[in-house]
Amino acid sequence: MANDRKSQQLMSMQLSRVLDDIGVSWWMVARRRRAALRREAMLNINSSNSNKYIFGSQTEGTTTTEMNSDEDWCQLNKKMNAVLDLNEWKQGVLNNLVVKNDQTPPQHCCLQRLSSNSPIPFESIASSDDVVDVEGRVLMSNTFFDNQIVEAVGKITYHGPSRHFGHEHYDAVFAITFKQIPDECKFLFQRPRPGHWPRKEILAEALQTGVFLVPQGFSESPHKPRNAGPQGSPDGNRLWRFSTPRMERLLMFDLSAVQIKVYVTLKILRKSYFKPVFGDRFSTFHLKTAILFTLESYPSSIWTDDNLIQCLIYCLTTLVRWARVKYCPHYTIADVNLFTGKLYKHEIIKLENMINRMVNFMPSYLFFIEMDSIGSRMKTLNLGIQSENLLSKKQMLKEIIIALLNKDKKKSISELVNSNTDTNYDTYTQSLTDIRLGLNDQLNNHGTEIEKEVAANVLSHVCNTLSTVKASRCIQERHPITKDILDCFQMSLDSDLSCRLKFASMLYCSGQYHRAADELTDCEGLLGSALWQCCTCKGRPRIKASDVFLEKALVTSYSDMIIKYVCLCVTFNCHELHCTPPHLRYEMYRKFTEADLQTRHEHQTWMDTVVVDPIPFFHYLQFLTYRHLNEHQAILESLSKLQEYLFKEGDHNGHIETVWNMIGHCFELYDRFDDALTFYTRSLQLYPTNNAAIWHIAIIVFHKWTEITGSFQSCTQSLRSAQNCKGTTQNHVLHSRCAPRKKPRLALVNMTKLR
Repeated sequence: MANDRKSQQLMSMQLSRVLDDIGVSWWMVARRRRAALRREAMLNINSSNSNKYIFGSQTEGTTTTEMNSDEDWCQLNKKMNAVLDLNEWKQGVLNNLVVKNDQTPPQHCCLQRLSSNSPIPFESIASSDDVVDVEGRVLMSNTFFDNQIVEAVGKITYHGPSRHFGHEHYDAVFAITFKQIPDECKFLFQRPRPGHWPRKEILAEALQTGVFLVPQGFSESPHKPRNAGPQGSPDGNRLWRFSTPRMERLLMFDLSAVQIKVYVTLKILRKSYFKPVFGDRFSTFHLKTAILFTLESYPSSIWTDDNLIQCLIYCLTTLVRWARVKYCPHYTIADVNLFTGKLYKHEIIKLENMINRMVNFMPSYLFFIEMDSIGSRMKTLNLGIQSENLLSKKQMLKEIIIALLNKDKKKSISELVNSNTDTNYDTYTQSLTDIRLGLNDQLNNHGTEIEKEVAANVLSHVCNTLSTVKASRCIQERHPITKDILDCFQMSLDSDLSCRLKFASMLYCSGQYHRAADELTDCEGLLGSALWQCCTCKGRPRIKASDVFLEKALVTSYSDMIIKYVCLCVTFNCHELHCTPPHLRYEMYRKFTEADLQTRHEHQTWMDTVVVDPIPFFHYLQFLTYRHLNEHQAILESLSKLQEYLFKEGDHNGHIETVWNMIGHCFELYDRFDDALTFYTRSLQLYPTNNAAIWHIAIIVFHKWTEITGSFQSCTQSLRSAQNCKGTTQNHVLHSRCAPRKKPRLALVNMTKLR
């Protein structure tokens, strides 16, 4: 027995090390949680009608690279309210009275519609989603949200209460908040337990989280899942289910590193051995329930790295005990059997037998896990050998960090500040001002640490865009840039490099070349191999992060990494036109034919803006600025670095076609039209559609033709007709390029250096 215990301890330590290597460590769990909570905070910025949450494995940090966990989104409608008593009715929202009777299934209720003007029930159906029960009460069907979703996004798929549409890894639940705690949901707080866990502080906080009502009917048959879709029965369509995801999140956040490892291992075992037999009907929620009950039943002293296998066995034993009585209790809600509607009785017996075998032969099961190469890693540790086919711990962590950053909702900043650009100047600036005020209020008065962190970051970009828009109007009307605008700019300069570059671009476009050069010198200190250009535009390959960046990411907090080393694309919308270098304004008009429009994805709205990667834009802006300052050596150096960037990055990263266009323009400025055409043509070869290079090529060709014929007026008229220019701004941009060229103020003596 002593040898068996020693062998189990050794295997526990090996399993713990393997889990550390694949990213199931406290350090990475904390990063996963912070990344998910940042995304959640971004979802709620400027969201006046709903609260959005991200639940499940991603937020808990209880996942691995190859587990490929979904993200569970929950959206609470702020305009809807569920009450237990008519006295709790609220003015200005859609009120519903929670009703139950002896026939209502456990964990379920119905919602009786109440008038929006007074706390009295509806007397007749007011919507196609209403149903009437045998007592004549008007109830809200749990298909209430579905018609709105179908109208907005088209076809949806039902996964229990979740609605699946658009993205394969996202499931959304549309719910109603219920601030009171119904009697059956007080189960967590009232039932007897040993008392060491959950902690009193966690229970007190959980009591304030409230309950969600999610659209899910009830079925006792696994063949008829609890589906609130149109195919459900009339009785099922009137039922709503109590759900306590915020309570469960608090409990999971209170788990230790070893307890997280136990839970993740259980999930890996489920996916490897149980899912092929039972599918998702034996779910991770059964496992979460098992570990929560096990945690409160066993002393905290047993949860150590060298006891990992035994803790796994304790959790599996809890499941076996439930399987024997064919009853799996819910941890937070009373009288709920989680096997109901999921597994048949003969399947529960089969599950019991499988778990018993796993308990008795745990080493064999662990050694043959293919997910994340856990089995192979266990064998190499057991035999004391090295395997060249397995990624090192550092390589695994780097891959996880990149995956987290690619999901980070910092990319939504661009979507937020560039929404409503189709409105007029006053409406758009007012929209940005309202967002700014809301963010200031969140920073000063309420919000969690992470919410305030995200709000501060977004506020910088909102201030930057707002000041750029106002400065663009000043430049257009030939007015000086006011102090208020400059002060607003200053509020944004502590953010990433893209905000500083837009400020420098404004200085250049307003003719403040010396100040622009000084600002670019300051920007140069932010460049370096540790900077990652985060291109998040739909349809564009991401720019690969450097090893230097990844090494920094391993020793830098997630928040600091986002601010210091991650930089968004530089984006100018139509209201920022006059703060954009004139040549880049063509990027707003990359639709040359109807075919261009047809090849666009519905989420590629960025194609109507100027979007450029920050490092090449920095060098291009340097080139333009130093050209006006007649600094010969600086011109050559900036163009040389721009070309070096191009050939270093290759042809398939970020907005590389815009880089080719910028270099082409540099040569065009010095009448090197053949070289310019070479760069523009290469750009067009890379992206034949929705590419501003076609304008540049056409203009050079027509310019050469006007030099021969001397017919400038005929040229511009033909060009406008051929390209069907309709917007006055677009015509103005075209005319400025087609006008007779002035000889350059500076002649490049040794152009061979630029080749």
